[in-house]
Amino acid sequence: MRQVLACLFAILISHSAAAEVPAQRLATLSRGVNLIDVFSDKKPLPALLNDLTTIQRNGFRHVRFFLDPAWVWRPGEPQRLDQVLKAAFAAKLGVIICMQSYVKEFKDDPVVIDRWTTAWKQIAAHYAKSDPDRLFFELVNEPPGTDVPRWAAIQEALRRNVRAIVPHHTLLLTGAPTSTSSALATLPPSEDDNVAYVFHVYAPMIFSHQGADWADPAFGTVHGLQYPPNPDNIEAIRRRISPSRQADLTEYAKLGRGIITREIEVANGWGRKYNVPLVVTEFGVYRAAAPPQSRAAWLRDVRQTLEHDKIGWTIWEYNGGFGIKPELDLGCGDLPASLGLCH
Repeated sequence: MRQVLACLFAILISHSAAAEVPAQRLATLSRGVNLIDVFSDKKPLPALLNDLTTIQRNGFRHVRFFLDPAWVWRPGEPQRLDQVLKAAFAAKLGVIICMQSYVKEFKDDPVVIDRWTTAWKQIAAHYAKSDPDRLFFELVNEPPGTDVPRWAAIQEALRRNVRAIVPHHTLLLTGAPTSTSSALATLPPSEDDNVAYVFHVYAPMIFSHQGADWADPAFGTVHGLQYPPNPDNIEAIRRRISPSRQADLTEYAKLGRGIITREIEVANGWGRKYNVPLVVTEFGVYRAAAPPQSRAAWLRDVRQTLEHDKIGWTIWEYNGGFGIKPELDLGCGDLPASLGLCH
């Protein structure tokens, strides 16, 4: 009997150890960049594959991109996705596939949840034999607000459906609403050990989203806001921004660099409490209105804080309004250095 119990105990220990996120996967998730044009009809596949080579050459270890449930059933798919993954793996890059709809956002609706679940089951089945050290599945991007127990139940149901198909891949879970650090800190951890938890960092948004009137018209009134805050610059900005953002500006002036630490520590404290790995899958600055040196300084402070806390990161983004490609194309400058890419 003792021998049987000993064997059972050894099996349980072995299973538990195997279920934890392996160190090499956390290393892959340590430094990455978001790609927003994987499924763009205007982006030729050779150009996209060239981007992957450039990304790897600059020292990134993974890429993240969105997969719309509607694309799962689009004619010709997942041929393009297969080619992108093949090229990424050949470049020794990991890939985070994150579900996100540009037409019908995820919400607490039985029809939408069923659609998401069906799409995930098809994707998981298609890539069930892929390398689990390279491919990661992020179940929902920035889920909308709902009560915490309800969101936890929805996400756990999604996780169970995917886990039944891919028993060895690492899954990425998040908090609602919108994957903030405070939302993550309310989430009960999953019973699944082979998961990492993600959140996004854009604090202070009055800096990171200055000029982004598509996010909030009031952000469109903010241009040239410096980081770290400069009193003269703050007062000049204050005279011309929307009244709805005055309080944000005051908080930014008061907290300065500490606003980043405060944002990250909320999630980091939760991660330490439950001894779970964390990854920031989005952080960035809209480039149109931010002073370039301030943008680089903010990215440096976020990146260094995350690395100090052993939190992986994925910058938003390679191409697009927040994109870092123009700076990477120029070689080692302020922005690449801020991300630790210059050696």
